[in-house]
Amino acid sequence: MFKDSIAARLALGLIALGALTMSLDACALGAAAARSGRMADKAKERFNEADTDHDGFISREEADKGMPRLAPHFDEIDANHDGKLTTDEIATFLRNNRSH
Repeated sequence: MFKDSIAARLALGLIALGALTMSLDACALGAAAARSGRMADKAKERFNEADTDHDGFISREEADKGMPRLAPHFDEIDANHDGKLTTDEIATFLRNNRSH
C-alpha cells in the first residue's frame, strides 16, 4: 500500500509537471503571437507613412524617402517588376532574407 501511495503521488506530480509545461508553452506562443502582431502593425504603419500618395503601393521615390533601408533592394523586392512595391512583396522579401 505504501508503494501504491508513492506511485500515485509520483504520477500526480508528473501530470502536474506536464500541465505546467503545456501552460508555459501556451504562454510563450501567446507572447510570440502578440510580438508578431505588434511587429506587423509597426511594419504596416511604416508602409503607410512611406506611401505618401496613399495609393497602396510604394514607388521607387517613396522608398528612397520613406524606406531607405529597403530602397537599395527595390528591384529585388518588386517581384512582378511593375515599378511599385506591395506589402506582400515586402513581406516575402523580408521572410526570404531573414537573418539566421
